[in-house]
Amino acid sequence: MGKTRVHLLAKELGIETKDLIAHLDRLGMRGRKAQSAIEDDEVTRIRAALAVQEKPQVHVGEEKVVADRVVKSEDESLGEVQARETIVERRVRTNVIRRRTSRVEVPQPEKPPVEVEAVRPPVEAPAEIPIGEPLTEAAPAEVAPEI
Repeated sequence: MGKTRVHLLAKELGIETKDLIAHLDRLGMRGRKAQSAIEDDEVTRIRAALAVQEKPQVHVGEEKVVADRVVKSEDESLGEVQARETIVERRVRTNVIRRRTSRVEVPQPEKPPVEVEAVRPPVEAPAEIPIGEPLTEAAPAEVAPEI
C-alpha cells in the first residue's frame, strides 16, 4: 500500500488544496494538512466522492440575455422618454465575461394639448377709503424691556 500527499492528490484532481481539505473534513478525515499522507483506500474513497460532483461546462463564445427591462427617464426637451434595455453576456474566454447593454427608445404617442379653462375667482372691488380721513395705523407691538 502506498501513500499519497494531500496536495499531490488535489493537483491530480484539479482542485485547490484547501478545497480538498474541506472535502476530507466532510468525509470524516479530520486534522489533515497539505503535507499529510493518505492511504490508498482513503484515496479511492475521496475520488469516488468527488467523481459525483462535476464542474459545470463552460462554452466560449456563448451568449445569453441576462436582463430585458423597460426604463423611463425624464428629458427636458422631450418630457418623459421610455426606452427598452437588453443586457447580453458573452463569454470571451473561460474566465472572461463581457456584458453589453443595448438601449432602444420606444416612441411615445403624442398627446394633444389639453386645454384647461382657468377658473379665476371673481375679483372684488377694494373697499373705498373715504377721502379726507386720516389712515389709522395698527398699534405697534409692545417691546419687552431689556434687563
